[in-house]
Amino acid sequence: MIKINKRSFALLLALLSLASITNPAKAGFDLVTLPGEKRVLSECPQEFQEQFASFFNNPCTSSLLLNKAAELQIPRCSDYKKGAPIDPTLPSSSVFVTYRENNEIFIEELAQEMEMEKGPTTLTIIVEHPKLAHFFASKRIQTLLHDEKKNSLIKVISTAASRSDPVDSWTQDKLHFAPDGKELSIYEMAQTDERKIANEEDKLSFLVGNSCELPVYRAKGMAPIEKARSGALAYGGNLMAMPGNFYITGVIPFNPKYENNMLGLVPVGRAGGNGGGGGGGALLVPGRVQRQDQKNYLTDRFHQMQITGLESEGHKVLKLDVSFLSVGHVDEMFSVVRTKGNAPCNLAILYASPEKAMAVMKKEYAQLLEQGAKDSRRCQYSAKFLMNEYENKNERIPDEVARYNQQNGCLFDEPIETLLTGEGKKFFRKNNEDIQKIITSNLFLLQEEMKRALKCPQIATVAIPVLYNKEGKSLLPNSVNGLVMTKPGEVSSKFIAAKTFYPPFEKSIEEDLQKLAVTYSSIQELSYHLSDGDVHCATKSLPLCLP
Repeated sequence: MIKINKRSFALLLALLSLASITNPAKAGFDLVTLPGEKRVLSECPQEFQEQFASFFNNPCTSSLLLNKAAELQIPRCSDYKKGAPIDPTLPSSSVFVTYRENNEIFIEELAQEMEMEKGPTTLTIIVEHPKLAHFFASKRIQTLLHDEKKNSLIKVISTAASRSDPVDSWTQDKLHFAPDGKELSIYEMAQTDERKIANEEDKLSFLVGNSCELPVYRAKGMAPIEKARSGALAYGGNLMAMPGNFYITGVIPFNPKYENNMLGLVPVGRAGGNGGGGGGGALLVPGRVQRQDQKNYLTDRFHQMQITGLESEGHKVLKLDVSFLSVGHVDEMFSVVRTKGNAPCNLAILYASPEKAMAVMKKEYAQLLEQGAKDSRRCQYSAKFLMNEYENKNERIPDEVARYNQQNGCLFDEPIETLLTGEGKKFFRKNNEDIQKIITSNLFLLQEEMKRALKCPQIATVAIPVLYNKEGKSLLPNSVNGLVMTKPGEVSSKFIAAKTFYPPFEKSIEEDLQKLAVTYSSIQELSYHLSDGDVHCATKSLPLCLP
């Protein structure tokens, strides 16, 4: 009788799992529904018909934009392969956001910064059925809906009343839009977050597909409702389309020092990074990372299905190291914007930079010392206090908070003096130095791939000040995790990011982007930050291509 110990058995399971999800014959995506096939009701409830029915009937893509398609040279969906990445710096037809009872300031400021009427870009708001009354009763929401310049460009999608499971607020993670070779389609993401719903028809992908008349695809091997828990690597925030027709995604490079690691079989969600995003108990499987040293990498089963499906359709998927991040998404490190200059090289990679953040802080600290402010200041505003005192009441945080933070050298309730010089912050400083090395390595790989794909001698880069704590989360709202808006007919992008409440960081970003003719703005979203996401995580852009 052959005896198999636990480690050997676990290894066998991992290898069998990997074989089943990397078999090209079984890879790809299945069409699971066409618009109207499995009808999800997103209709205006009777009690709101008189005032608000039009917002449910508005299209996801404005007819005003479609009427300009020829002059704007909007590409055809048939020009792309199935599942192909669409350049995120091209104009979008809509931006999706999910309504929460404490994000009305966020929606209000987002609508203002989108400059929808100039696009014209639609703002599509997903509202859970039980929250409709609260949504329509809100004075801020009513003001937005009655704005004559914007109301024809606002669409409301309500979840089906039969759906008992709440819709997660991370709109980016749930939906991925890409052509299917004929028309724009939805590719399901973060599927196991909906494992508690009873009916497939109640899934968010079906809901949006019906409301926006888009077909829905699912990676081969995925069940209609996956009951198993997965890590966050299979979420939309960890799959970014890049100019040059390729994707980037985050994986965990193989490291024999990882606890319980055996050729890539480890629990997801280890504190302090190296876990790829929570999810307790999901298993990571081994793969191969496409980089110079050809190291092994780790990912979870659902994420590997997505990678294999995209690669089977002929799409490049560049794997980057997210081992230091708690959530483990590439959108916590990178964004890409369109700049002034000659196409196709008029682009810039925005990257999270602890090094830049420390440099800005050192400059500010030196000025505080000159002013004799070293021992006379206190940091009194924590992020949680500000959220509870203002944002949870749908109130705007006063401007004097940011002024106070600058005058007193505060990152919320953390003095920059302590972060820069404190004995107890040695690990913080060393950890951010190590994180910078990982990001720099990732940046090199991304920059080289864009140069190769676009045949550009150089791609500009912009360092965005971001600091990380020991858990692999951004210390302040993450300014690289932003929304890119490029209006039709305009040369360069607008970048909408989170307000950090530390003006020196935001001034640094604005000045660096202005040199490239990129407009920058920041909006309030502390409740998202304290839930481990920011502007990009909270929104999803609908790219534009013509059937």
